[in-house]
Amino acid sequence: MALMEAISGTDISQYRDQYREAMEAVIEAKTAGVEPPEMGAPAEPKGKVVDLMSALQDSVRAARKSRGEDTGDEAEVHEISGQRAAPKKTSAGAGGKAAAKKSPRKRPAS
Repeated sequence: MALMEAISGTDISQYRDQYREAMEAVIEAKTAGVEPPEMGAPAEPKGKVVDLMSALQDSVRAARKSRGEDTGDEAEVHEISGQRAAPKKTSAGAGGKAAAKKSPRKRPAS
């Protein structure tokens, strides 16, 4: 409680621990030898579920359309002319720097 008061600064007395209340009701019913009360179904979410991927795709299409670009869903395929040559490997002895030598690993004092 102190942590919630320190962080939020709002009155937390308006919140209830519904799970604890339900568990206490079940425990009291079992100790009295009575059938536990039926739990109600959880409330349906009140918000609208949005498919973020389709919203992003719609946004991209709208941006392309506003710029006058082709808004087709097909990707363009381009032929690659020729192949790239692999980069040439240079040897250390041909004017380049020699590789640094590793020093032995230091061991902690015993």
